[in-house]
Amino acid sequence: MIFSRTAPSVQNAVNTLDDLVNVMEINSLSGEIVTPENSKTVATAYRCANIISDDVAKMPLQTFQSRRSGEIERVRPNGLLTNIAWRLEVQPNRYTSPFLFKKQVVQWMLFHGNAYIWQAPNASRELFILPASSTEPIFDKNGNLWYKVQSGGNYKYYPDVEVLHLMINPDSTGMIGQSVIQFAREVIGRQKGAHKTQSKFYKQGLNPSGVMFMNGALSAEERNRVRASFEQTMSGSDNAYRLAVLDNKVAKFEP
Repeated sequence: MIFSRTAPSVQNAVNTLDDLVNVMEINSLSGEIVTPENSKTVATAYRCANIISDDVAKMPLQTFQSRRSGEIERVRPNGLLTNIAWRLEVQPNRYTSPFLFKKQVVQWMLFHGNAYIWQAPNASRELFILPASSTEPIFDKNGNLWYKVQSGGNYKYYPDVEVLHLMINPDSTGMIGQSVIQFAREVIGRQKGAHKTQSKFYKQGLNPSGVMFMNGALSAEERNRVRASFEQTMSGSDNAYRLAVLDNKVAKFEP
């Protein structure tokens, strides 16, 4: 349930968008492009994020208030008032449990450096997570902070009083967090490159790449047919160490 808003007159908080928004596609020295999404295919990155987010999601998230006497007491969840304690401890919104809600928040912060929690301005006071991959803080001409969210080619704007912005590793502006992926991109890039190389090795088996010299002139179709036949026989881990038999049409093979 996302409420539409009239777009304010806004400008980026800093000079360029790249200075403000978390970098979503980063080249590593290994030549692999590391993004928050494809980094999840690396087992180490996925397991770390999954373990950390699970541990945080298991923790109770409670609210407290201070009395005039100086005493601090816990605010109890109230389903009739749907107070913030109820939303944090019982049901953040009609779709999500507290465990999954906290897990999603932590994973957004780990992979994107930021997490945005929006409280709907209605009586139910439901809490929703805005996608950090398409959300950015901006300022209008009066200096008011807004959060711009791209959704299906359109933009929606939320005032800062409705959005809780959580971040890790804040940048020099203090407006945007930096993900763990940004700092670990070289290690993840090397692992992705190694996994890709291993995958190609197992796909290829021990099929040696090389040059095959044929007796006589072959057409393009005939060359493709010979190449396909050789690769089909030798490729794949099931065909590893298999004997290649070449007929007298092959004059020479050089790996």
